[in-house]
Amino acid sequence: MVTISYQVSDPVGFHARPITRLMHEVTQFDAEIFVVYKGERANLRSIFSVLALSIPFNAQIEIIIAGDDEIKAKNSIENFLKTLG
Repeated sequence: MVTISYQVSDPVGFHARPITRLMHEVTQFDAEIFVVYKGERANLRSIFSVLALSIPFNAQIEIIIAGDDEIKAKNSIENFLKTLG
């Protein structure tokens, strides 16, 4: 299991567009991937679960990855998050 910490830099928060793009990014990996915010956990493969977390601007989130492709998934997610600013 690996973890990524990320501070949301979009003034609108972690909204549908970046979540959808991130979901597409991770579909290729054999791993369970969760977003954690304020102790609540959501499956990254479910846009509604992630949106339900209502992650605002400047929020600190954790992305937890576990599975056969966890290292590849971590690298891919980190590269994606860099494009968000």
